[in-house]
Amino acid sequence: MGNPTKAIDLGSDATLPSGKQVRITAPADVQRPWQAIQGKRSWHVGRPNRQPDDGKATLYYGGTPVPVELDESDAKALAEILNRVRPGRYPG
Repeated sequence: MGNPTKAIDLGSDATLPSGKQVRITAPADVQRPWQAIQGKRSWHVGRPNRQPDDGKATLYYGGTPVPVELDESDAKALAEILNRVRPGRYPG
C-alpha cells in the first residue's frame, strides 16, 4: 500500500491489498473521516452524515454508479487511504 503517511491526490488510483484498483474521487474531511462498514454481503467504505436524519452514512462510489464492494482488509485500507486525500479539485 505504500507509505501510510503519504498524502494522496484526487484522481489518482489506489491499489488495495487484494490488488484491486480504486479511483480516488473524494478529499479527506477530518470532521467526517472515512471508515470501513460491514454490509450484508460485502464491506463498503463510508463516512457519517452531517445530519442524523440523512441516514447512517454516505458510501464511497469511487467514480462508479454503485458503492464500491470490498472485503474487510480492502475496506479498511481504502478508508485509511481516503483519510489522507489532499483537498483540491478533481482533475479533468
